Amino acid sequence: MSENKEGIKIRTRAVLLCKNRNFWKYLNESHFNEVKSEASAKEALCDLCQIESRSELATNLYAQELMLELNSEYSAWAKLDGRYADNLNREFE
Repeated sequence: MSENKEGIKIRTRAVLLCKNRNFWKYLNESHFNEVKSEASAKEALCDLCQIESRSELATNLYAQELMLELNSEYSAWAKLDGRYADNLNREFE
């Protein structure tokens, strides 16, 4: 399967989310309780999207769907508590 523009955008979003401390907090509260770094956020995201590497998001349609759902859940969580600190979702919604 080849990369597509939407897949590349989703993969990029995943990379940026894993660097975001608010996303770590979301993962700790919603899914895991040991996300303390970009590396552990990456591991959690890969588990949730059922992939080995974020690069798979560029081509794996099922993983893309899971990532979009995760992104949507994170955005809703962040908005509820007024913690919405990143503007990355403007392109994503």
